[in-house]
Amino acid sequence: MALYNLLLRLLLPSGLGVVLLLAALLLRSRKRLSTGLVIGAALVLLFFGNRWAVDWLARPLEWRHLPASPLPRADVIVSLGGGTLPPERPRPTVEVSEDGDRVIYAAHLLKEGKADFILCTGGMVPGTDRDHAGSHDIADLLRMMGVPASAIVEQPLSRNTFEDALYARPILKERKVKRLLLVTSAAHMPRSLAVFRKQCPDLEIIPAPTDFTVTQRERRSLWEIARGCVPSGHELERADAVLHEYIGLAYYRLRGWI
Repeated sequence: MALYNLLLRLLLPSGLGVVLLLAALLLRSRKRLSTGLVIGAALVLLFFGNRWAVDWLARPLEWRHLPASPLPRADVIVSLGGGTLPPERPRPTVEVSEDGDRVIYAAHLLKEGKADFILCTGGMVPGTDRDHAGSHDIADLLRMMGVPASAIVEQPLSRNTFEDALYARPILKERKVKRLLLVTSAAHMPRSLAVFRKQCPDLEIIPAPTDFTVTQRERRSLWEIARGCVPSGHELERADAVLHEYIGLAYYRLRGWI
């Protein structure tokens, strides 16, 4: 798992750009090849650092399962792991990361009366510096947002999306769940929904995506359009996340998980 994550990082745009530049440096005696590698790194930066290119890549994922309006009531809200930062010094407590909207949205849905409890998933992922289950951090954040402890159930064993569904299944069966709201980032929803529907075919699973990075706007200023064409580290990070999902979908299909 740790080796897989490392290799994946090297194949994603930010890692690939570094690999190409390092290769160009090592092969600098072969001018034509090294020049081609530098040009390749520049093209990776220009394309995957461009906001509009990343929007184009992200939209098919994020808009595949748009939320119903209004969302129906369910037996449980399943909040998938991720979206939190552990309380390491100098952080005073658990914090939300960039995709932490899933935790906030799960708490919001519970307070809206959409379910009786939240099942938060996530264990210790190999290759990370987290020394405890991610579900504990999600539960801490939910309590900080006023969700009663009696309405929180943890599943602290899973290391990936497939295991989120695998280890959630017996909990859902024990509690006689018939319908659930699945909460995760919009780009992550296609893979997550497919996994849960494969693992829990007898349940009605309703997607409740959040953390949309591509939104619908009728007009944009010329300045905003021009600024979006300038490569940025933020867009490279977005591109990494989007391509990670496309690769994840292909990998899960190969494994027969979806």
